[in-house]
Amino acid sequence: MIRILHLVSDMIFTDRMMQLFDSLPNTEDTYLYRISQSGETAILKIKDKNRLTLAKSEENYYSYFRDNKYDVVLLHGFFEDTYRVVNQIPDNTILICWLYGVELYTSNKYASALIDIPLYKPLTSKLLPCIKYRTKMKVANIIHNVRTNARRLRIKSLSRIDYISTVLPIEYEMLCAKYPNFRAKPFMIRGIRTYVTNERRTPNTLGHILVNHSSVYWNNHIDILQQLSPIIPSMERKMIMPLSYGYPKLREYLMEYTEKKGLKDYVQIVNNLLSKDEYEKMVSGCSHAIFGMLRQGAIGNIYLCFRLGIKVFLYKDSINYKQLKIDGYKIYTIEEDLNEEELNQVLSEEDITYNRELFYSQLQSESVNSSIKAIQEQFDNLIKKKNGN
Repeated sequence: MIRILHLVSDMIFTDRMMQLFDSLPNTEDTYLYRISQSGETAILKIKDKNRLTLAKSEENYYSYFRDNKYDVVLLHGFFEDTYRVVNQIPDNTILICWLYGVELYTSNKYASALIDIPLYKPLTSKLLPCIKYRTKMKVANIIHNVRTNARRLRIKSLSRIDYISTVLPIEYEMLCAKYPNFRAKPFMIRGIRTYVTNERRTPNTLGHILVNHSSVYWNNHIDILQQLSPIIPSMERKMIMPLSYGYPKLREYLMEYTEKKGLKDYVQIVNNLLSKDEYEKMVSGCSHAIFGMLRQGAIGNIYLCFRLGIKVFLYKDSINYKQLKIDGYKIYTIEEDLNEEELNQVLSEEDITYNRELFYSQLQSESVNSSIKAIQEQFDNLIKKKNGN
């Protein structure tokens, strides 16, 4: 039995992650969560709180990492509070870091973002929260250069990681290029191969246009809406904007913006949280999808579009676009291709089949059981390698 200590954060992915590891036949999993002074009520996104082991003091928290009984410590995210944790872990314990994305592209009190790239397009960058964020990033860069101890702490923590999982291979390559002491080997890059099925949407029919997946500033809604505003009124279709997840203030601003720009009748804002089935049904009513983030994000949504046969538009300088072009997907750019002609043409039958088959060859398992078996085998192999077998 492989004993795994998971350091979890209050993220929407946590419940699914716990369900997945609980399904593995040869692991014994502890999900550690450090609660704040406000207590358990501060845990907002994790539904299955009973599955959590709560650390209520700093000493109690660190004692789990010092414990030699765990074969693997798995950090779900690499946030500022994990830097000091890493140094508490015994050398003979395998340390895996599972990166989701947000911790790669945002700064913290110790130093600048791990992958420091521009996040905003011109119009979005003028919004006050984005100005504040850019200022914070500049300050973090200054601190990064001045506070050598903090910088060394992060570099030391990075160098201790044995294996790392990033959503996209290009992110792993960027970390290797930026940090010479980064020695972590790739582990389950692109995440977990799972078993998913999606029927294609009705071919050769125009549907609505999906615009992003959440109410976050780095999705650059304003720049996309500005580009679409002269085109959409002539079409008998709507822009679908899911805004239930993210920043409420941005949601309110976008509702006001669409009304001010005369786009209210052409935009369907989705404010309510949808189930997985409800969300996929909504997306399947679209023939085109636009994702405006420059950092990695919405990859699950983009893969869903590929399975459904939807034409996808991305910014050419985005991390998503660069990786998906390397992978060979048939995708389109917001800068050059987002126009009336392309929006009036669905993805060709040939390209739909190509994108679907490419996705399934890269990321699909034959069944749920084969997916679970493959994950277990990868952890088994880590232990065998550690023991010299």
